[in-house]
Amino acid sequence: MPLYASNSTATTEACAKENSGWSNIAGISAGVITAVANSPFVYRVYSTKDASPIFLPTVSLFTVASLIWAGYSVMKSDVFMLATNVFLFASNVALIAATYLYPVNGDYTAL
Repeated sequence: MPLYASNSTATTEACAKENSGWSNIAGISAGVITAVANSPFVYRVYSTKDASPIFLPTVSLFTVASLIWAGYSVMKSDVFMLATNVFLFASNVALIAATYLYPVNGDYTAL
């Protein structure tokens, strides 16, 4: 019997294990930690009005990645993953906006 057969016992057991309580706790915990980890940086940039620590290409890539993850979470109907990635998307957009609000040495090209 092929591994991808939907009626196999192994597939059913794997799906049941994937949706266990510990799996959900781990996923939610990782999402909360990931979302909260970016917050101090956003706060620091806006409170000091200093965007010099922001490397725009990296933040832009993280922004695109969080948008893709948000789309994936919609396809998987995972509310917690969606909430995490929407928060990350918003915080990364805030960092991108900060590079224009607080340009380094008054020059946007320094980014």
